Amino acid sequence: MYFSEHIIIGLVLSLTIWAITKNNSYAIVAFAGSILPDLIDKPIGYLFYASGRSVAHSIVIISIACIVALVIFKPYRKHVGLLYLTILIHHVTDWMWFPGWKALWLYPLYGDVIPRTGTIDVNGCINMMEWCYQTEMLHFNNYIMMVISGLTLFYILYYLWHAET
Repeated sequence: MYFSEHIIIGLVLSLTIWAITKNNSYAIVAFAGSILPDLIDKPIGYLFYASGRSVAHSIVIISIACIVALVIFKPYRKHVGLLYLTILIHHVTDWMWFPGWKALWLYPLYGDVIPRTGTIDVNGCINMMEWCYQTEMLHFNNYIMMVISGLTLFYILYYLWHAET
């Protein structure tokens, strides 16, 4: 799933959470969880691996990180639980349990299954523009969707930040 689609799902989740709880921090955490795996994995994955899915798309690593966060941030256990739930929703929308991604979803239980390129030069690309085009970052419809999603996100976060609770 494209990053812009995760943004839209995150906006829907955050608005739903806000409508139910009227709590701005829950809404922001819900949005953050819906895009966090891609914010972590896309830069790391495209530089060191063959795909934009690596450690943050592993249910095992995310579960361990959330358990550690529950221990460290006890007063915010509802926030950590909501973050974990929205990351799981991200994984579901990425179809991580399907056969092609199941070993990565259960990483490191299946061993080192993250596909590696061995170099920073991703997929044999010659330059950054070619890399962006091959990863579909410069396709016109994705660019327009990212701009619309970004503007919508800015408006909603501005509203949530200034809304009275």
